[in-house]
Amino acid sequence: MAPKWYEYAEKRLKKGEEIEKNYEGTLDGNFGYLFITNQRLLFVKQEGFLRKSHELILDLPQENVEKMQKVDNYQMEIVESDGKKHVFESTIGVSIIKEGIEEVASLD
Repeated sequence: MAPKWYEYAEKRLKKGEEIEKNYEGTLDGNFGYLFITNQRLLFVKQEGFLRKSHELILDLPQENVEKMQKVDNYQMEIVESDGKKHVFESTIGVSIIKEGIEEVASLD
């Protein structure tokens, strides 16, 4: 059985869309999970201790990603084509995460 946060993300997928990779971390200060699908970047925010709640706070089509840049070893910036910026931070090295996103999304 998949974790609740994963099931929450799966329910938001479009027809033909698949989750390729996911990473735990914070996006703009919110704890949760970054999902890379074959079409979009999604971030599911998780709150609560015993009763966890989930909310989709980022739904970004791949074509709207302008660039991704490493800020430091554990932090990267995702820049949308309209200039809006998001900071993703994880205990996993962001070079690994950035490579994973680029592999799935074919981004530079």
